[in-house]
Amino acid sequence: GEGEGEGEEESDSWELVYPSESHPRAVAVGPADVERLRDPDAFLNDTLIDFYLLYVTHQLLPRESARVHVLSTFFYAKLAQGGGQEAASAAHARVAAWTQGVDVFSKDFVLVPVHLVAHW
Repeated sequence: GEGEGEGEEESDSWELVYPSESHPRAVAVGPADVERLRDPDAFLNDTLIDFYLLYVTHQLLPRESARVHVLSTFFYAKLAQGGGQEAASAAHARVAAWTQGVDVFSKDFVLVPVHLVAHW
């Protein structure tokens, strides 16, 4: 009948935002990400890696989370974008805002996920 299938479409539009929508590094996991986890032949994506690193930091290591800063999976790619001949100041300028408001030198651990050529 009319409107048939619309409910299915709406149910596929959900997303889980972690740790919260107000968090500066919030990650939104949606149905396509969950399907990727269900497929044994699928590679992980940046969303799933970012989610997992934040989850481990906040849920599994809550007492240590203040000592840890987790950067996005896009951080290293953005930092290395200009190639080896580029001045360090130009590379820093591309990612300086990524740690704004965070004193990374006060952290015991700064996690930088690095993705080179091969998939996660």
